[in-house]
Amino acid sequence: MDTTSPHYLSLRLTPDDARLMEQLRAKMGISKSEVVKQAVRLMASQVADEPESNAFTLGSGLFGRYGDANRQSSDIKQLVKQRLAEKRGAPSVGR
Repeated sequence: MDTTSPHYLSLRLTPDDARLMEQLRAKMGISKSEVVKQAVRLMASQVADEPESNAFTLGSGLFGRYGDANRQSSDIKQLVKQRLAEKRGAPSVGR
């Protein structure tokens, strides 16, 4: 941690947030600055523990939900062949 050049922060709190800040400060016996520092560290650790949010992780619960993708692909191919054969008036391709 770089202690040679402190970073300063000013923030505006709603009356409710200011009340919560004061309650935390008094209950924990620490400064307002320390309340903010500990809150930042807590949030950083929670975010670090969460899985990365991207398209893959967001949809991961849906992948494979309807069975084997290869089987689905071959079923679709058979269906397309059957419909094309019907359209052309040829006998349908068996399954």
